Amino acid sequence: MIRRGNLKDLDRIYYLINGAKELRATEDTTYSKDFLKVYLKNPVNFVFVYEEKEKILGVITGEIWKKEKYAYLANIIVDQKHRKKQIATKLYNYLENKCKRLKLSSIKAFARINNKKIHRFNKKMGFKKGHIFYFFEKKL
Repeated sequence: MIRRGNLKDLDRIYYLINGAKELRATEDTTYSKDFLKVYLKNPVNFVFVYEEKEKILGVITGEIWKKEKYAYLANIIVDQKHRKKQIATKLYNYLENKCKRLKLSSIKAFARINNKKIHRFNKKMGFKKGHIFYFFEKKL
């Protein structure tokens, strides 16, 4: 079952997001529970969870910008023990169907250069390299 995540899910979402090595900019990068609480409460953000037998096995997060008619896919994470079961695909399809119902025109995502798994997944889901946004970085 896929449903909207809520504050009761905070511990499990925290575990999944911080357990995904692929999401870390550096080895010590983690999301705080306070950040995730704010994220869950913000009406622009979405957090959908995939649940089986009352256990969350996957999560997809991002933002929906209705006025601009696009969604931004921030993270898609599946518990290591439950990968290769099409959970990420189910979460993504759920998001895509929601975006179609909202009459959005696109879903945008960025991926770390070395995260080959998400590159393959994005291509499988029909993503192509973008032509609207550039990702800029300034080292401090």
